[in-house]
Amino acid sequence: MNGITIAVPISGRPARTGNGFSLQRQLLTWWQRARQRRQLAEMEDWQLRDIGLARETAQREAARPFWE
Repeated sequence: MNGITIAVPISGRPARTGNGFSLQRQLLTWWQRARQRRQLAEMEDWQLRDIGLARETAQREAARPFWE
């Protein structure tokens, strides 16, 4: 065994492992990153300029995997 346990929530509280890691919170973070990066990739040049990003910067960020 590696010493990591996963608790199944009985109430509305997120599941936590022995080290306090919230699996639900991590999954939500990954989902949000993936969604935001898809949106960034779809932005027009004028929209990127409006938020202060160059196309190359936006493409580099959008290409990153959701777990980074």
